[in-house]
Amino acid sequence: MSGRPAGESPPAPEAVPSAASDVVLEASSPGAGVPGPDDATGAPRPHRKVFTGPLFAWAVLLGVLAGAGTGYGIQASRAEAALPPLVAKGPGISYAPAGTAPLVLPAEQDDQVRRAGDLRDLLLPAPDGSRPWPRPAGVDEWLSLSEQASAYDSPADALSSAHKSGWRRTAIRCWTENGRTDVQIQLMQFTSAKAAARKELEEDGYWTSSGEHRLGVNVDIPGTDTGVVRIWTDEVRNERSAPYLARALAWRGDIYMFIWVMSKDPIDQAHVVDLARRQAARL
Repeated sequence: MSGRPAGESPPAPEAVPSAASDVVLEASSPGAGVPGPDDATGAPRPHRKVFTGPLFAWAVLLGVLAGAGTGYGIQASRAEAALPPLVAKGPGISYAPAGTAPLVLPAEQDDQVRRAGDLRDLLLPAPDGSRPWPRPAGVDEWLSLSEQASAYDSPADALSSAHKSGWRRTAIRCWTENGRTDVQIQLMQFTSAKAAARKELEEDGYWTSSGEHRLGVNVDIPGTDTGVVRIWTDEVRNERSAPYLARALAWRGDIYMFIWVMSKDPIDQAHVVDLARRQAARL
């Protein structure tokens, strides 16, 4: 016999929440309560995720393509306009429009054409009243490299240096003025302008280091960047027994100019400077 009062019904069991109800509560969403295809069976409605990243990327790409197509259509519908000729910002440098013939300089004005021709044509002609040397250097106004090297204290070193520097050829012209002044002009052509400039620097450095420059005066050659005339005022004897000496050095392009003046009388400075100036102008 139990301790429950007679006539009292047993207590109703507590309701235990089912798993289905829990799932429905957890999966509640703005669409909850709307009958779905699974409401009839009482099965839980699955949660659907929406990925917006790819959609946004496609929208941007379509916008770019649409803009490019619109711009191309507008540009294609416009009439063609001729462009102005290209002109470089520099003195004497320009590019002619298409169909314009390039400017061709006459041979006498084209330095490259003149220097590629007969080098003897660039030598200054002997003045009127002068006479050629009885035994001129070279053959037919061409001076070989061995003859040229023989004028140095060490011909072997001079020969090697000329080969290394890119020596090509040497033209020479000699004459005697008034029976007392000998003039010799040499034009040495190298494979580059840099080599010609280096030759002038070497020759100038040789005479400076020997101390001979202290015996005379130096005068710049007009129309050149580094050309110089050296005139010895004191008597300096050489193998020709000519006590007065002068020389001129200059380079232009790939040609190095060397002038010797040897006289038994004092040398006129203005005459030598004018001689060097006129010879340099022909290069």
